[in-house]
Amino acid sequence: MNAPTQFMTELEAAEYLLVQRSTLAAWRRRGVGPPYFRLPSVGTGERSEIRYRRPDVDAFVSAAIRDPLTDSLGVSPPSAGNFR
Repeated sequence: MNAPTQFMTELEAAEYLLVQRSTLAAWRRRGVGPPYFRLPSVGTGERSEIRYRRPDVDAFVSAAIRDPLTDSLGVSPPSAGNFR
């Protein structure tokens, strides 16, 4: 049986990513950042709450990892045969 998916509040996701909640909000407005969903507000008049799935946040981090040898120049590192 699969383990249940762990959901994170906006605050938990921000703390996990070491960013401010306002950064997550800006990412949502710009369409970048980890996938999220809104819990519907049911007749309370309050704003709906944002939730993130931990696997989605982890995937966002993994996709953001850059190789400093290739990222800054936009080139692939030399192969072993090119060293002299």
